[in-house]
Amino acid sequence: MAAYKLALVLSGGGMGGAAHIGAIKALEEFGLIPDAVLGASIGAFVGSVYASGATPQMLIDGWQAISHKKLTDLLDLDLSSLRQAVTSLDHTHVTGFLLGQALMQVQLNNYVHARSFAELAHLSPEERKAKHVKSFYASATSLLDGVETVFCEPQDLLPDSDGLYQGRRLCHHVTFVDAVRASFSLPAIFKPFRVDLPHQACGCQAGMALKAPGYHLYVDGAIKDDYPITIAAKVAGADKIIGINLTKAGAKANFALNGGLPDLQSRILKIIAEDQYEADRWDKDVARVDLLTIDPAIGDVAMFDMSMGDWLIERGYQAVKQCLLQKGLEPALSRQDNLDRLFPPMLVDHCPDCGQTLPEPLDLGSNEQYIAHFPLEAVNRQATTPSQQWLGKSLLLLKRWPLGLALIGLISLFLIGGFQFWWVYRLGNGNDFGGLVFVGGGLIYAATVLMTALLIGSWLTLFFKGLLGGGPSSEELSS
Repeated sequence: MAAYKLALVLSGGGMGGAAHIGAIKALEEFGLIPDAVLGASIGAFVGSVYASGATPQMLIDGWQAISHKKLTDLLDLDLSSLRQAVTSLDHTHVTGFLLGQALMQVQLNNYVHARSFAELAHLSPEERKAKHVKSFYASATSLLDGVETVFCEPQDLLPDSDGLYQGRRLCHHVTFVDAVRASFSLPAIFKPFRVDLPHQACGCQAGMALKAPGYHLYVDGAIKDDYPITIAAKVAGADKIIGINLTKAGAKANFALNGGLPDLQSRILKIIAEDQYEADRWDKDVARVDLLTIDPAIGDVAMFDMSMGDWLIERGYQAVKQCLLQKGLEPALSRQDNLDRLFPPMLVDHCPDCGQTLPEPLDLGSNEQYIAHFPLEAVNRQATTPSQQWLGKSLLLLKRWPLGLALIGLISLFLIGGFQFWWVYRLGNGNDFGGLVFVGGGLIYAATVLMTALLIGSWLTLFFKGLLGGGPSSEELSS
């Protein structure tokens, strides 16, 4: 039987993307090593490292190293633009708060055998197999005209009159790290990523207006294609697709409302992605390939919550393993045998389009979605690193009684303000007019202190609540 071209598709999902690593580990244990890896946003982040030749253990070690870093070491503020906006009183200088350069460096340090699509294109099939390198595809959205761009090695595909293929630009002149930075450019959080047009021929030059600048600005691939199964079927030419979709992870609005702008943005993209998925799974090209979508059911995980990495990796691993075992796959079987069990033929003797009798039975593509179900104790959750556990103990009172402590702080500040204006009044030596002025000023001062303390107190409460327990409780995850 002919070997299938198997594609692994990894969706976006913020730091919940650690579940992709566990999923990859389980797939490799069953011999289901993909020929191509596709991703958007965090899926592209993880997928690019895996496609470069990293083993599952390398991915786990790399993620754990990241999770022990300070969040400020990974999320670099665009201080220059913020300073310009403040000094010039012009908000247009700010197009995003984070540069993303620190995350790009993390990626660069974890690539193994390939770091660009040019390098990937020069590897022979034998070299790819020996070095565990796979084809890699990442999606991003051009901010200039809204066209989806697929970053991939040069493709032997016939573009249309606008130079696009299936409505998409194909770009191959960039490095992996640039492609992934473009793919995770979450609007209003990360600055749009600029990619200059090359001097040599490249598909990203297609469809650009004559007066357009000599570059593209890219934002998150999730805007157009959070779970790029259509790219796997149309561009990568996959026969079989296994996808890890985190789209439905995070369906509770309270986390989006309480998690600030990043989680609000994440929630919006997930709502968009759900509609995308329902439309894409019935696309005629997707419908004719075998598709298995696995949802690890990871619950609501905050966009930048680094504390749940171990739990998420294990959750992704258990979800995929559970699915494969239920479908009768065995680690001892060959890749081909497990693929045959995973995607049994769905033969029909009539054309699904015209209804005519077929000379030979046609194998229709399967389209399944598997949502993992775990008992409460199925996965051991380790939500914090040792340093965070120490900090958690130190701030346990703030987590348990934030309102009480906030009130104590506010009363203290109010008393300080009252003492201040009483003292200023005494300086007036009892002068009635001066006393009234000082009393009025003191009251204004006290009110200002009170309002400022309320704002700061509410912000600190949300911050420490997210720091100490940014993810969902085990009861919420089990529901």
